[in-house]
Amino acid sequence: MELLIVIAVIGLLATISIVAYSNVQSKARASALQANLNQIYKKAQVFSLTEGRYPATLSEIGINNSSSITYQYQPNSTTAPTSYCLQASTGGVIYKILNSASNPVEGTCSVIGGIIASAENPPGETGLKAFDNSVSTKWLAFSVTAWIEFSTTEPITITAYSISSANDEPNRDPRSWTLSGSHDRISWTTIDSRSNITFASRHQTLSFNVTGAPSYQNYRLSITQNNGSGASTQLSEIAVSGATIINN
Repeated sequence: MELLIVIAVIGLLATISIVAYSNVQSKARASALQANLNQIYKKAQVFSLTEGRYPATLSEIGINNSSSITYQYQPNSTTAPTSYCLQASTGGVIYKILNSASNPVEGTCSVIGGIIASAENPPGETGLKAFDNSVSTKWLAFSVTAWIEFSTTEPITITAYSISSANDEPNRDPRSWTLSGSHDRISWTTIDSRSNITFASRHQTLSFNVTGAPSYQNYRLSITQNNGSGASTQLSEIAVSGATIINN
């Protein structure tokens, strides 16, 4: 009798695990669908039920890529994961699901670190604010040109990136810039350049596709011209999406 109970419990736990990952898939798909419906500012909290305790692969969680929706699964370790990120992207909009209920849907799975800025306005308007997933904060540099460097946890091939305008002073917006990659943070290779870009409103996010770029772990956004300010340059958010995902 006790053996039967143990077997039943194991079977129940396995079923719960499958259902949980099925729910993750459904929520990611629903998020991507909302993006297709142009509800790109949807802030409903979407999160997993598994808490990242199972080192699943894409096939194990039953996710199949389609022409309209792309899924990427990234645990923080391939051997003993304690957290993970599931990313669904479609129509140029990227949604993510982390194993924490406090994380918003919008954003990428790539973990950004090693942030260095040419200038900033501490304590509240530093380079860190460009990667905090909030357009309510900003990075402000008291200079007409500025650059910001960042690194990723793994080398990634950037396929797209976005820049969001800040809350005020449109003349401080980035207008022209280059995005470069580096293996050593000494030698930099340009992977994308933009000129005469204007933001139509505050907190607006503009996205840019990148094709044929090599993989790098270090990146630098160099703003070579702002929108007319003779003293300051600012933006609220930078986001990147990459093609290289762990355990894919």
